[in-house]
Amino acid sequence: MDRIRNKEAMELIKRIILERQRNFIQDNHGLDEKIKSNMNFIEYFETYIASHQISDVRMYISVLNRLIKFVGSRKLYCFEITECFLESFKTNLDAELNGTTPYNYFKKLRKLLKEATKNKLFRSMPGEYLVNTKKKSKEKDVLTLEEINILKETECPNIQVKLAFLFSCFTGLRFCDVNKLSWKNIKDDKIEVIQNKTGEKVEIPLNDKLRGFIGIRKSDDLKVFRLPSHTSVLKSLRKWVEKAGINKQPSYHSSRHTFGTNLIGSGIDVVTTSRLMGHTSLRYTNGYIRINEKLKQEAINRLTAIL
Repeated sequence: MDRIRNKEAMELIKRIILERQRNFIQDNHGLDEKIKSNMNFIEYFETYIASHQISDVRMYISVLNRLIKFVGSRKLYCFEITECFLESFKTNLDAELNGTTPYNYFKKLRKLLKEATKNKLFRSMPGEYLVNTKKKSKEKDVLTLEEINILKETECPNIQVKLAFLFSCFTGLRFCDVNKLSWKNIKDDKIEVIQNKTGEKVEIPLNDKLRGFIGIRKSDDLKVFRLPSHTSVLKSLRKWVEKAGINKQPSYHSSRHTFGTNLIGSGIDVVTTSRLMGHTSLRYTNGYIRINEKLKQEAINRLTAIL
């Protein structure tokens, strides 16, 4: 308890010192008093999210929650956000998150800091020259067409999980989109979905084999798949893959990577793959493409075919 009280006392002392330093600079150099450095940045962050139409709002909310967790409070005054503070926060993101997530989170925070500086919360943008490095993303396990066929013939603890996952392997739909997929999204010859992550509309052609996964048509307001929680879905998925004898640890999102990778592996061009996956840019599609030995060999064979 003494350590906790001492820590809280030191934090208060630091805040007082920073505030007095700020006042000293203002008094001696005639700086504009309109700077709102006493504002709670957490409140500003919440207001920004609520008052702006943000396509990737979920990521901003995640960044906010990470910031609150890091600070250990819902109060973070603007004058406390220094380059040193931001370096520590970036280090924390790198330690706790994988792949490109730390880079993307910090990028969103810097965007908000830039906006806050325009709104006179800072005299100059904190950490403006900090380098935001990107860690290499760990490749997710993808399934080959042969492995998908093995899964199709293997019993799964939850039949709805099995049908939905196989459906995603051939449509590229994310878990959030499959989970809320209703019969009104199923047209005669295609699926029409507004993607939960991007807000972009994607259309995927249907054929008889895909219809076999969704079964007989029901009322428009009913869901196509009756899925449990995401955690329960993962448990069923892992047991199913293990029972099939496949030595991989796929997440549900692996179905989307499987879809994109197998499209390219089947000779489908990048533009068509991008449209089917609902990407807004080809650079996102490139992240799903893996140049395997088979494709490299086929490329050389085609090039040297005239010899």
